[in-house]
Amino acid sequence: MDKSGSDRSVWFGDEYPNELREFVLERGAVEYLSFLSQEPRRFVEMQEELAIGDGTLTELHARAEGLHLRRIDQQKRDGKYYRVYRLTPMGEVIVQRMQEIGVTQRHDRLRTIRREYQRAKDEYTDWVEDPDGFVANIEEYLDMIIQDASTESLDSSLPDPVSEHTQSLDETDLGRTEVWGEQEETDNSEES
Repeated sequence: MDKSGSDRSVWFGDEYPNELREFVLERGAVEYLSFLSQEPRRFVEMQEELAIGDGTLTELHARAEGLHLRRIDQQKRDGKYYRVYRLTPMGEVIVQRMQEIGVTQRHDRLRTIRREYQRAKDEYTDWVEDPDGFVANIEEYLDMIIQDASTESLDSSLPDPVSEHTQSLDETDLGRTEVWGEQEETDNSEES
């Protein structure tokens, strides 16, 4: 028993620190804890917001309960009561360090960026699928591509400016070596 008179082994066994460390290092655990740290969440919200597969999320959810990091609660929303999940005091202690170094804040920004990206991607997809969007302008795009291609082939028929200034090797230069800008004549016939 500890000083308060409670037996903590009822809640936390000898292996608890190792189990907790293993949990936090699991894929998706930091994101899961970060998401729960903001407010009570429904499971469906976790599925929608977290970039974690359903199987992994279900496993993390169960392990977090077993490690006393989250608990079930009820919350009234729009006149209905919903089951929500929130961090326990132990879960809050674990998340406190994440908040101190900015993990939770950055995770929140990452989720915002994902939502913005998805909105932009959806807008682009809508434009591609719209009969008055991409498809309506396809002829114009094809003409632009053909015009660009014909301009490129015209450019390729012009002489390469580098090759115009390149000097060819003259056989009379074969006996000559150049050392740091000085010219030396070498007579190969006298070397025998």
